[in-house]
Amino acid sequence: MGAVGHARAGPRAHVRVARNRDELTTLIAVGRPATVEDGGSARLAAIADAVEAAGGTVLDLVAVAPGRPLAIKAATALYVLLRELVLGRNGTVHIEYPGFPSIGVYYRSPSPSPAERLPRAVAYHLATLAVALIGAACRARRRRFVVGIGDLPSMELDLPDRGRMASRRLTERYERRLLATADAVWVVTPEERDVLVRAYGADPSLFVIVPNGNPRVPLPVRASHDGPVQVVYAGSLYRDRDNLVEAIQAALDQARRPLTVTLAGPGGEWVEPTFADHRVRWLGTISQRECFDLVSASDVGILVYFDDEPYYAIAHPTKLSLYLAATIPIASGNARYIERFVREHGVGVAVPRSAFPAALVRLIDDAGRRREMSERAAAIRDDFFWDAILQKAFADTRAITRR
Repeated sequence: MGAVGHARAGPRAHVRVARNRDELTTLIAVGRPATVEDGGSARLAAIADAVEAAGGTVLDLVAVAPGRPLAIKAATALYVLLRELVLGRNGTVHIEYPGFPSIGVYYRSPSPSPAERLPRAVAYHLATLAVALIGAACRARRRRFVVGIGDLPSMELDLPDRGRMASRRLTERYERRLLATADAVWVVTPEERDVLVRAYGADPSLFVIVPNGNPRVPLPVRASHDGPVQVVYAGSLYRDRDNLVEAIQAALDQARRPLTVTLAGPGGEWVEPTFADHRVRWLGTISQRECFDLVSASDVGILVYFDDEPYYAIAHPTKLSLYLAATIPIASGNARYIERFVREHGVGVAVPRSAFPAALVRLIDDAGRRREMSERAAAIRDDFFWDAILQKAFADTRAITRR
């Protein structure tokens, strides 16, 4: 959720998420996160806990052969994988990718030497072999093989630089094999599913929609008040700065109602110098409990996702479910999935970039409209906690694999 950062409890809390795109282990799996510092890490943690509680296995290969040559890391990861498939429990085998392209191995330059090409080619071929072995082992032991894909960063025009990818052809061959081998594929939104079906020729009937959620929390008591309207943004502040500044400044200048604006999340050192206004504050990174308390005490939640940014078209951000849990109305841009969701459920406004500041101002000033949106959010909030999301995901996966 971006605003949240806290250590995970439990015996495996030391395992980190691999963020280095030259880590071979990102070819096959991502490890259990040590901190829930963004929506992607929170998703990985929730899925890992639920799969293991249901008797399945989340393959955790991030710590394999640290600092060793790439080919050795690949061979070691393959050994760990096969050991799990042969000796592990009989439940689901789940591999959760933070995003596709699933193989994040890059050359250091656009013109790599043969010595740089060879180990990466070996890694690709071993990963492709691993997928075939996963499929065979799962069929032999009657285990479900589930692939989760949390993101599609290649939809963002500057991430990743596919011109430097070790081999686009090998990457896509591996990804096609992975999707064809899986018994079910978990994705965040129908829009993400549609992209993968078009790009890889995947079977759309194998996809399970698993939106980003939040831990279950009690229904907040929302009471009308005569004080300032409290506007909140909970999430990373490294991106979307211009959109936030324009909308918040418009609200400060134009809203008829008194208001305060609170931002929580990493990367907001620019907030207070930019506004120099006592009505705007930045809290930094706060605990999950503090984040929910902040949002549930607010009156409007901001999402700055617009349809002119293809990367956002497939997103169900964690803060969308957070705002629903707190039953606050949402002022959002018109990114494809979010616009459809917000309008379908009547939980906020979703407008183009040019209309966003004015839409935020109108929502701040219209208490009756905000109250109606809050009531609609309360009616659907239970469907967007992790326990409900994953219970449905398991049921949908069983239905797919029984066919």
